[in-house]
Amino acid sequence: VRRSTDAANINNSTTLVSDPTLVSTFPAVTGVYKWRDVIYYSSSQAADYKIAYLFTAGTVIWGATGLATGAVATTGDAQFAVQTVSDVASPFGGAAVGTRLMLTVEGEIALTGVGTNLTLQYAQNTLDATNTVPAYTGSHREVWRMS
Repeated sequence: VRRSTDAANINNSTTLVSDPTLVSTFPAVTGVYKWRDVIYYSSSQAADYKIAYLFTAGTVIWGATGLATGAVATTGDAQFAVQTVSDVASPFGGAAVGTRLMLTVEGEIALTGVGTNLTLQYAQNTLDATNTVPAYTGSHREVWRMS
């Protein structure tokens, strides 16, 4: 699935917001699925950016690679994060309002007969009265079944 519009700006908020486009529904079967998200976003250096995934079933692990918090440009140190718990965020850097960055995420969900939705969530990592664009047009998700 691919975003055909920019997500609504987030301003002065660290509350996670669910993306209505980058959500996948997994069936009530036993199986292992993989996913890959590519997220284009912008945020100020003060606000930075954070993501999480919301799910209600399955064993999940996901890892993301993006700009490190505290970076002062669009290149520099990378941040690597791994999570296994629903609704727990990992922070990434912002470069400047309107400066697009890319974050890549790969994950796996193992289901045992119970279905779930997998929803991308995002917010500013630190309160800042500037606009963070949490997902630009072109941000996308690929999902495939492994077993």
